[in-house]
Amino acid sequence: MVTVEIAKLDGSLQSEVLEPHETVLDLKRRLALQDGCPTADFLLLWNEVILRNEQLVSSLGDSVVSVIRAWTPRLVENVGYVAAQNASLAEAISQVLKGLEEKNVEQGQVLWIDLHCSHSYDCCAYFSSDLPGRGKLQVAWGPVIEAEDVPSGYQRAAELAKGKEVISVTASSMASQHGVQIVVFSSAGEATPSGEAGFVSASGGTWEMAATKAVLEINELQLQHGQLLGIDAHNYHPDAPAMFGAMYSRDLPGHGPLYLDWVALNQESPWSFFYEAGCKTSEGKEVVSITGSSNCEGRSVQYTFWQVSGDVPGYVEVECRDGWGQAAEELIQKLRDAGVEEGQVLSIDAHNCDLDSPAVLLAVFRRSLPSRGPLTLRCEILQGAGWSQLYRQAEQVAGQSELVACTGSSSGDGLVLLLFLGPRRPAPLTVRHLSSAATWWNGAADQLLQQLRTANLQRNQLLSLDAHNDGPNEAARFTALYSTSIPGDGELRLQYRAFNVEMPWPCLHKQAAVRAASGASLMITGSSNESSLRGDALTDPSQQAPEFQAEEGGKSHEMLLEMLKTVHKASQSMKQTVGAECPVFQGTPLALELETRSWGLWIQEAEAAEAEDCADGLAKKLKEGTADAHKAAESVHFVKEFIKCRVDQQIYAQFVVNLYHIYQALEEALDANAEHPLVESLHFPDELERAETLKLDAEYYLGSNWQQETLPSKVTREYVQRLQQLQKEAPELLIPHAYTRYLGDLSGGQLLKKAAIRGMKLPADGSGVHFYNFRRIPDTMVFKNMYRARMDSLHADSATADRMVEEANYAFFLNTRIFQELDSLAGFEANPVPPPVTAPASSEAAQAYSAAKAAGCPFASLAAQGLPLPEGHPSSTEKSAEPEPKEESTAHQPPVKPQAAKMPWLQITGAVAVLGLIVALRASRSK
Repeated sequence: MVTVEIAKLDGSLQSEVLEPHETVLDLKRRLALQDGCPTADFLLLWNEVILRNEQLVSSLGDSVVSVIRAWTPRLVENVGYVAAQNASLAEAISQVLKGLEEKNVEQGQVLWIDLHCSHSYDCCAYFSSDLPGRGKLQVAWGPVIEAEDVPSGYQRAAELAKGKEVISVTASSMASQHGVQIVVFSSAGEATPSGEAGFVSASGGTWEMAATKAVLEINELQLQHGQLLGIDAHNYHPDAPAMFGAMYSRDLPGHGPLYLDWVALNQESPWSFFYEAGCKTSEGKEVVSITGSSNCEGRSVQYTFWQVSGDVPGYVEVECRDGWGQAAEELIQKLRDAGVEEGQVLSIDAHNCDLDSPAVLLAVFRRSLPSRGPLTLRCEILQGAGWSQLYRQAEQVAGQSELVACTGSSSGDGLVLLLFLGPRRPAPLTVRHLSSAATWWNGAADQLLQQLRTANLQRNQLLSLDAHNDGPNEAARFTALYSTSIPGDGELRLQYRAFNVEMPWPCLHKQAAVRAASGASLMITGSSNESSLRGDALTDPSQQAPEFQAEEGGKSHEMLLEMLKTVHKASQSMKQTVGAECPVFQGTPLALELETRSWGLWIQEAEAAEAEDCADGLAKKLKEGTADAHKAAESVHFVKEFIKCRVDQQIYAQFVVNLYHIYQALEEALDANAEHPLVESLHFPDELERAETLKLDAEYYLGSNWQQETLPSKVTREYVQRLQQLQKEAPELLIPHAYTRYLGDLSGGQLLKKAAIRGMKLPADGSGVHFYNFRRIPDTMVFKNMYRARMDSLHADSATADRMVEEANYAFFLNTRIFQELDSLAGFEANPVPPPVTAPASSEAAQAYSAAKAAGCPFASLAAQGLPLPEGHPSSTEKSAEPEPKEESTAHQPPVKPQAAKMPWLQITGAVAVLGLIVALRASRSK
């Protein structure tokens, strides 16, 4: 037997008698059980050396062993991972544990082990060798829990987790089966207090909604830091609702308040991309878990959760039935009672649940900010029937006094706007406002941020930003107050993060304050929403380009599609039961069929409508002006069959070849005119160019010599000739071609991708469908809205816009004929397609621009906007060369003919003088 003298943390000495073969970990486990603490919370020191778990106690001799406290916040650096993919469950876990051993990872250095499954199992373990090791890594797992539903599985997992130092509790769908599998990973031999473990399970229509619900439910438990064992992402299968599960134990020692935050990825990328991203997003954080899951449409998701450390802001809240004035007085008094001083209030926001509910106010503050003396906050309340009128009044008030917050809400008495004001300004400021409105909150936020960028605001010039509406079921609105009279401090760049969940306001208030822990946090705002959902948005100025972390979904049509998918699954099950074929839609999911019947081959109608509801710009003109051609293209047999996943691979390969030649010509033309004043703002080569992706797809279907062995179709060659002609003679008419092609690829093209994969049974690695993957566009909706907004901001006169609509119709005409060629290859008869009613003509502006630019004229950009140039200028005397004879008939192709424009020099000089006057007036106003 071996006797070991222990110096305890309280200064007392204690003797423990152990067998010679027992280890340091055996001794630690005995001490932990005596003191009711985890073995991970302390270390044993002997002769100034920390003892390793596997060391034998017989080697310690007669010296006293000291207990030292080991728990510290685990801010991790240099995070790595070991992964195994496409294996059975046991094989994947075994490979990962072996990989950790080969990397010499020690006990206490593993952050999280995660499982996910689509057709086979993937496993990944994240670790940081910078964390203090406690000895040889020993990971215990199993037995694997198989359950029909997540809650019952987590109940059994809670029993398995008792008394163990849990590394992770991770769930995954089961390959080829319904239900879930749950695995508890723990540090073998380590011990914790053996009390009860509890769990939280939350699901939602979108991953972000489910994550928000999970964290808000954890917040309601009022756990301490150290009592949460982890949060895991999972679902029953890729098309099922998003789910998160969290396990906790109140018997574990707490180390201060639990403050959680997270970051997410949701895209179509290989798992290795997500694993590397998880390592990067974990740097410098106290990681709770790094968890992923398969998702619908070939995507995957990954969430990194962490304990927020540092300066978490405080907050006070008021709920008052005695009106907004009384609520404001109570809030100001609570701020003073909390010791908040001038300059320490971050934001104040007004909201409620519905028109007749109590007034709710939230104030977020940071006591670490420099104080400017006692708090002198006061509130001025404006009421009216319209937001524009109220904000015009607010401009005057905010110009007279320092503005702490301007926040509004609908109520039973109409609209109310509260201005929380500080000291009076020494001199009045000119204050202006910008507003946005949309059917959903992220759409309205994106619009406002775009307006703020267009206004070229500097840091310090944004005074307030607020979310509000006319009532819980009305349009989402944002309004910002700003003043360019205030000296700027660099470019203002904003990003935001949003909640949109049905939870009580106090739950959202706490999480909003945690989100504001970032040193760059600017303001927090919220509003009621339909069905009592809440929309809280935090805007952050950032030195980096904005990352729009917009919530997924939240729109009614997405909820409808989810419902229709459920209906389809039920009908498929019934069909199998009765042994009959479904006569409707021939087995196509109802949601998919309805989507395709109103499907936009080049642009999805629902999305376009959202973006263009309030606009009468070029994007809307193009959409409306091509409606008939759009329908004609949808009626082609090739398109109908494609959508229903009936795709012939040989015909599709010819389609890919045709597209390659079209995109090659289009992208060469756009590159050649990248500095054209109308093309420049819509030229996104890195994000949009498709020619290289089509090369990969063509090689997949046709082999490496496909370019020598194939030719584009006859109509494709006409299309290429047209693009080459526009490149030289009318570059602005390339815009409708780019619009119809690229925005369609970002919209309906994603539906084609799914149809191609299903119809041709393509592999899951993306082979054959690279064309549809826009890897540099993380959020297609945001990009498309931005693209349309830029189109609407083009300085194109009505005649140029009309020519663009005509050219877009001609693009549809060409595309429809290309599809009919494919129909012929498949043996179907094609009805002749009538050419566009109005043939597009080249713009004289384009001719003038080309000639003026070639002559080195400084007014070339004015010519491109339609201002005529004088007689004698190169554009009015030089004729463009006759086009070379074309090898194919272009009977339906509209001519591109320059028209001479005449204007005396006096008039053009006058136009420049007027332009100079406008510039001078703007300059004088800004001083």
